[in-house]
Amino acid sequence: MSASEFFQPGRTYTDSNGYRAPEITTYFHVEHVTRHPERGHLRAVGWSKSGAPGARWHGDFRDEGEADGWTELPKPLIPVLAEGKGTGTTGGEPTPAPRRTDAERLHWLLSVIISERGQWTVGRVKRLYGRYHEGHVLRSTIRRELALLHEAGELILHDGSDRRYYTLAPGGGR
Repeated sequence: MSASEFFQPGRTYTDSNGYRAPEITTYFHVEHVTRHPERGHLRAVGWSKSGAPGARWHGDFRDEGEADGWTELPKPLIPVLAEGKGTGTTGGEPTPAPRRTDAERLHWLLSVIISERGQWTVGRVKRLYGRYHEGHVLRSTIRRELALLHEAGELILHDGSDRRYYTLAPGGGR
């Protein structure tokens, strides 16, 4: 099997088993592809979860012989860095995800808010950044980023007496 026919970094696949029951559907998001150092076969490393409500991602891999029967989703289920960043190569060591610039991180944050929806607090964004290895980002920086998205009309500010949060504005992200 050639590398171009195998799983591709930054893409999400489903096992497309034909059933409608979400708990028996599997999703596999590829972080990087490498070759086994001794056997030479391709190995895709990434994250898997079932389609069941509340299912959580866990580390997983698929070898060359396990690539049949998977279908690429039109849009990844996990936000991906800009094209070509944060993914490995098919012949060598995985490359670490580089830090995003402020503008890239702001664009990425908006894409996550669009896909996940819900209420966005400084704490939620800080946990998101920690989960995706953004390094230490000050709470004041996160407040500024949320305020910038609000000023741009992408988010709605909900400022109660005890809690401040943002939600996606109608038409936000277009």
